[in-house]
Amino acid sequence: MARKSYLLRREERWYYNRAFPKELWPLVGRKPFRIALGTSSLEEAQRLRGLAEQRYWAAVDEARAKVAKHQPRRLTEIEAISLVVRWFRQAVESGPEMVLAVSKSPDDLDHHLAMIDEAEVEARQAVAERDVSTVRAEVESLLRREGYAVDRKSPAYTPMLLAMLRARREALLGQRARLLGRYDWHPADPLFSGALAQGETEQALQHTIGDLIREYQASKEQKRRWSQSTITAHKPVYRLLRETFGETRELRTIGREDGRHLFNMIVGMPMNLGKTKELKGLTVPQAVAKARALGLPTIGPKTINGSYVTFVKAMFKWAVTEGWMDRNPLDGDFRVADDVAEHEKRDAFQPDQLRVLFSASPWDGSYDRMGPKAGKFWIPLLCLFHGLRLGEAAGMHVEDVTEREGHPVFHLRAFDGRSSKTKGSRGILPIHPELIRMGFLAYVEQRRRTKAIGLFPDVATSKNGKVGAKTGEWFARLVRERGLVGTKLTMHSFRHSFEDRLREDEVPERTALALSRRTERGSRGVYGDGLSVASRARWMAKLAHPGLDLGHLHLGEADREAAE
Repeated sequence: MARKSYLLRREERWYYNRAFPKELWPLVGRKPFRIALGTSSLEEAQRLRGLAEQRYWAAVDEARAKVAKHQPRRLTEIEAISLVVRWFRQAVESGPEMVLAVSKSPDDLDHHLAMIDEAEVEARQAVAERDVSTVRAEVESLLRREGYAVDRKSPAYTPMLLAMLRARREALLGQRARLLGRYDWHPADPLFSGALAQGETEQALQHTIGDLIREYQASKEQKRRWSQSTITAHKPVYRLLRETFGETRELRTIGREDGRHLFNMIVGMPMNLGKTKELKGLTVPQAVAKARALGLPTIGPKTINGSYVTFVKAMFKWAVTEGWMDRNPLDGDFRVADDVAEHEKRDAFQPDQLRVLFSASPWDGSYDRMGPKAGKFWIPLLCLFHGLRLGEAAGMHVEDVTEREGHPVFHLRAFDGRSSKTKGSRGILPIHPELIRMGFLAYVEQRRRTKAIGLFPDVATSKNGKVGAKTGEWFARLVRERGLVGTKLTMHSFRHSFEDRLREDEVPERTALALSRRTERGSRGVYGDGLSVASRARWMAKLAHPGLDLGHLHLGEADREAAE
């Protein structure tokens, strides 16, 4: 047990002892990460292991950041040209200064001018003949200094050589002009026009991937636009960008070719990257390559299109709006085809399945037997009769149950820590008569008397900020235990069942969309904004699930009044 927990005993004292991932050995060495736990007790060491493990992973993350910072990067054509332009400017500005510093007489200056003239003739000829051999050494030296891999097969390598030919000749002309005091000289080659403007290129290249991640996240969190689950969902995307491009990669150097490379990286990402033993400790590019070699399953179209591509596109779009990039490298149809038809992605519950589901615990008797676990009784019923999403039902507050126009209603709205999925998700919903017959209003009054805030005491919020996640997991297990078969049968399947009933009962479209809280496509308003509560209540009362008899859950009127 101690070995599996990375606990090591030395001279009656316990240590947390764990090797660094192999790819970090060139940086940190083979010596393991070791930290004294300050105890001779195994039990206490096991309790302290979690804190030590946090420090271990912090050290791993720090080492990986250093590796990414110094690891040779892929060269794109935009970066290649930017490097050459920068080289040109430095050559024009620093070359004459060095010559003048060592020149002691007019003869020295004449000698340097003659050398420049001779070199310019050779450079002009090399440009005409496209003789890149004359600049190859300079280009490869520049790449190494700037932290790029020297790859002669790279699509950007030859364009960089050709640009350097032009830069060398133009730089010689610029040096000659400045030695003669002509500081108004400007390059004739359009590739370098404006390159001598002070700080222009640096300003254009100053924002990096690291800047984008930090500032984009801060802009969203400061305006409270994101829930905790959205913040957590972006973390794998940040990792993808850091490990694909490097934290110091300048945004303006990321072009269309990089967009395709990033998209291919996303498509090749293995499922459960952080949990697969074979991929432990690898960067995203390394994991993609190894997963491909091992034939491991990759993430599906929904995750590719709906998470990674959508999130990254939004980040680059933000950078373009801020003026950090000229265009979004993922603009266009960067998505994969989803072979699963929309109606097949998640099934609704069938009538016979509903009968099986609600014929046993916890629906084998009235709610008052449930005590502090009342959420398991009520939440599925709220989803069944109102088409609520799990988070909406589980996160309901006591004050959400109120009265309008003489009808008991749900007032769905956003609270701190609980957001509505869309603007249309909010609204007033008359409570279904079946729930009232089951004693729901009596239950609410019981919670109100205890001054409770949340309606269901057994509902918790996950570390990702999802309300009712554990309840959803419990329900999914219950569905499997009852032998119910279908495509992704979960709590959300009740919403599909609810909308099926709206269609089959021929509820008018405007009313149906009001009851399901959906907005009109392309409209700013919510369908049903003008419908009275009484009108909604009439249609809600008509909604029934054929063949599903829940009379055994009803409370008599006297029982309901006693409960209240």
